[in-house]
Formats: sequence, C-alpha cells, structure tokens
Amino acid sequence: MPSRRPQAAASVADAEFTVLKVLWQLGPAVVRDVQQALEAHGRVYAYTTVQTLLQRLCDKGLVRKDERAAAHVFRAALSREQHASARVAAVVDDVLDGALAPLLLGLLPKSKFTAAEIAQFRALLDAAERRAAEPPEGGDA
Repeated sequence: MPSRRPQAAASVADAEFTVLKVLWQLGPAVVRDVQQALEAHGRVYAYTTVQTLLQRLCDKGLVRKDERAAAHVFRAALSREQHASARVAAVVDDVLDGALAPLLLGLLPKSKFTAAEIAQFRALLDAAERRAAEPPEGGDA
C-alpha cells in the first residue's frame, strides 16, 4: 500500500480530530487503547466506530497504520505542532490571501506568553527585519 503524504489542512470531522488528539497523547496505539482513552475522556464510541475514525484519518494521510501485528498499530503521521502549522498556513492562504500579519496582529493581543516565548518572537522579528532591509536579489546594488 503506497504511503500517503499527510494532509494536515484536510477537512477533519470533530470526532476524527478527537481521535487524532488521543494518538498525540498516547503515541502508537491499537484500536482498543484509543477506545479506552476516549472513554476516559467521556467519549463513548463502539469499537467499530473508533476503527472507522482511524481508517478515515489514514485515508486522509493524518494517521499511519502498521499492519505487521495481528492488532494494527496506529500512529499520528504529524506532530500536533506540524498539524497546527499546516492548518494555520491553510487559513492564511484561503482566508487571508497569504497575508500572515492580520492573523498575528489579531491573535497576539489576546494571548499570554512566557518570557522565553517573547524572546523567541523578538529573535524572529529581528531576523525578519534584517531580511526586509536586504536589497532584493538580482537587483542593481
């Protein structure tokens, strides 16, 4: 079976996303483990429903399935951070026509950050400022 490239920005139903979050929490898991973790969070699904949700996530390239053992082992194809980054990039492209600044300017005032995160932001802004000051490539300098 060919390996699918993860489509982090793919449409994901709420129930599928809940299953994906369980895989991020548990790591590689069989259907029964995922089902039990969902139940522990108050979400009761039949075994076959969890199996179907996992298969849908596989079809979307967001989960990988290891079929070597009798009980198939499922694992997230991307980290939570990679998925979030791809989803944000899709919003920037689809909703904001590629303009990232309106998103950041809208989110930053509503968020709290640690000193370390603020330092990271400053370093990124400093690097962006240096890039903006550089003459364009191929131009006459």
